[in-house]
Amino acid sequence: MTEAHSQTAVGQIIADAIQQGITRALELNNNSQQEDKNFYTEPLKYNGDRLASIVIPAPNTPVIPASESIMSVVFPRNSASMSKTLVCDFFIVDPHTHIFRQRSDRETRFPTLLRKFRVAIANGYIQPTSNFEHLLGTSIDTTGTIDLRPLLDSQMSTYILAFDKPKQLAVMLRDSLFRPKPTTTFSVDKWKTFWSLPIFPSILTVWYRAIHHKLPNKSLLHNIVPQSFPSATCIHCPQTEDTLHHFLYDCPTKKSIWLQCLSTFFPDVPIVPGRILSILLLLDYGHFQNKKSTVATSLSFISIIGCILLGIWRSHWKLVFDDRPFTTTRVLPLCSSIVWQLHFQSLVD
Repeated sequence: MTEAHSQTAVGQIIADAIQQGITRALELNNNSQQEDKNFYTEPLKYNGDRLASIVIPAPNTPVIPASESIMSVVFPRNSASMSKTLVCDFFIVDPHTHIFRQRSDRETRFPTLLRKFRVAIANGYIQPTSNFEHLLGTSIDTTGTIDLRPLLDSQMSTYILAFDKPKQLAVMLRDSLFRPKPTTTFSVDKWKTFWSLPIFPSILTVWYRAIHHKLPNKSLLHNIVPQSFPSATCIHCPQTEDTLHHFLYDCPTKKSIWLQCLSTFFPDVPIVPGRILSILLLLDYGHFQNKKSTVATSLSFISIIGCILLGIWRSHWKLVFDDRPFTTTRVLPLCSSIVWQLHFQSLVD
């Protein structure tokens, strides 16, 4: 075989391995991976044997009394469970590569025991029998199958590490092949302006989550955990879906709080419908960026927007966890308190 043909063959092998990995990763990401049911009927030695039959003491194994077993000494708290564990519970013939390998945590019924088994192997407390160790990493069905382990071990160590951990492989392939769509299209300068706003970090946290549509409104919670949140309607407006816009501003109760609080600190500024949401979600400050309050003179319009957002956020959770009424007479004083706290802190700074 010429050198060119050799390189082509190696390239094809790697390409096939990656393709198999991609297929497997996508199946994992889509939660469509199925148990390899054929494994339990494979005519493979050790398959139905107890796990204890294929492990032997290693250099660091504690002294084993005559009345004890290796499982009871190495796994004292789980000796009963370990003694009943089968080889096929921890090892599997990979359905894609036909290589005999250790199962991942997602592929076993006993993930906790499997992790303890790995630790025991890594620390040299036990080791597989020589015959079994020789079997690992080899192809069981050699017909039309190439054992890629030596090639990938030497040339693609990072890949083979991920290949042994399906979740890592899935993430690696997803990020490289299917680039995540950005939640926002904000420029770097817009983000710098946002993070440099002279407001409390707690305000920035809530605001940042709102920008990325990650605030726990009822509509979002209903889609994620419908069992816990069977309804997507607003707490205050039972006939209206609690979308992000409704959660932040469109709810009549919250809209009243926004307008009253803003009119207190900016009595001469008319509020156009939708302008608050544009500032919150699009960071479209416009001419409001440098607009100073005539009451809390150290604060800009944008800073007070953040204070009101935090006041509404805290009042919402007081309603959820403490059953404290969410009313204008209760929320407005809290919003004003946050504004004055920020104002006096700004004067000190």
